[in-house]
Amino acid sequence: MNAGLVESWQAHFKKMGAKSLAVVGSDGSLNIPWPTTEDGASADFDLVLATATVPENVKPSPEAVARAMLCQADGHENYFLNNVLNGIRTAADDEIFTIIERGSPNWISADENRDAIAILKAARSFAK
Repeated sequence: MNAGLVESWQAHFKKMGAKSLAVVGSDGSLNIPWPTTEDGASADFDLVLATATVPENVKPSPEAVARAMLCQADGHENYFLNNVLNGIRTAADDEIFTIIERGSPNWISADENRDAIAILKAARSFAK
């Protein structure tokens, strides 16, 4: 296992204030045996991923969502914009879009985002 990856995960786990659970140690490591093959040998994996099954109770505010999109340049706005294009909307979308629009990110005027932005603008003017 890559020591740098392990140390980075442990630091992140502690920073987030995560707590130990039955299957997760206080350092974020899984308290499960390494998977084995049918003959009992250790499975040849580089990494085992686990997901949380209990959702967090704290939901980000519309401002936090908008700020997260404004503070990145890796295309993560595509999730939001694709939801808009596919009719997947939330009650907070107008507020999120208003904050984003004020921030004037480069991607807001990109040709590939034109249709989603038009939907967001039309929804806002319709609501007035």
